[in-house]
Amino acid sequence: MSRYVSLQSKALAALACLWLVMPAATAEPTQPLQVLILNSYDDSTEPYAAATESFQQQMERAYSTPISFRDVNLEERHSDGDSRERLMEGLLAELHSQRPPDLVAAVGPPAVSFWLRHRDELFPHVPFVA
Repeated sequence: MSRYVSLQSKALAALACLWLVMPAATAEPTQPLQVLILNSYDDSTEPYAAATESFQQQMERAYSTPISFRDVNLEERHSDGDSRERLMEGLLAELHSQRPPDLVAAVGPPAVSFWLRHRDELFPHVPFVA
């Protein structure tokens, strides 16, 4: 339980940092904020699933603007290296070809590493939280 509380505290701290780096008018007023969540593993992997859920809840509480979350599971347990990374990079580019996300959140060390390797090619000016 203390691990969950610790993760929740970290999620809250990350959210507080967002208020400093993410302007309130990031998205057009008629469109919801687009938040891309990169998960290291699948949705059932703890403690990451709890951290993702807490992050989403805190974001919804913090912003009066509608928020659209897009979860992408990198499934690092099944990774076959560079070819999978290139596919994931292409998928993310295609998913956001019309409009980049307003925020990228990486959950877990593999997702953070992936994002740091590919950020410049994908969305270099989009705020990022880990």
